[in-house]
Amino acid sequence: MKLSDKIVASYVEGFSGLYINCSNENVDKVASDFESMFEEAWNNAMDELEEDYNAVCVEKEEELGNPASIKKNGSQIVVTLEPLCLMLNEGARADNEYGPDALKETLKELKDKYTDISYEGLIAYEWSDEHSGDVVNEEISSENADLSTKTYRFVGDILELVFNDEFYAGEFWEKMEWQLEDADEDDYKEIMSNFIAYNVPEEAKETLLERAEGYDEELREELEKMMSDEDE
Repeated sequence: MKLSDKIVASYVEGFSGLYINCSNENVDKVASDFESMFEEAWNNAMDELEEDYNAVCVEKEEELGNPASIKKNGSQIVVTLEPLCLMLNEGARADNEYGPDALKETLKELKDKYTDISYEGLIAYEWSDEHSGDVVNEEISSENADLSTKTYRFVGDILELVFNDEFYAGEFWEKMEWQLEDADEDDYKEIMSNFIAYNVPEEAKETLLERAEGYDEELREELEKMMSDEDE
């Protein structure tokens, strides 16, 4: 399940991550290989980016390292990801092809090496530079599976962190206010659907209901019905 773009744009760290499923016997080796393969792919991506644009890559210059963090949970490898954009010219321009492509190519090569593994995940973050800004929001899977109803624990963990922390929640709703300025009914419904799927705190749902009521009282009623239908 992809998140609403408006949710993605309301949290600066994004909601990117993936699961790599393998056998218990291979989990250490697969995790190690993914880590080293992605490190190499990320470094190559920065080199190629600089060559293509003839400009300095900020992440390379500042030696920030690759954006992946890895932990093992039984036979599953959980990868959480910082935004995959790469910045040029001291942040004046952002590129969102080289970074995501480095991840996808790493996963493809890992799957070629370990044919019994599978992976699925979400790349979701906001980016901006001096020229424009937008959201990257896509699901990835080795199995071409229907992920329309799939939820991800790492997304739930991020939402839990955001809504259970007064500072993060305040920042989230401040950014969400901007996102809702051009929202329509479908946007509100998609946000509420995500909130329900990830069982966010009732306070967060109530805040969204209040924003919806300001847009249209009937819309609030529709969102409340979505909540009650889920409880039945």
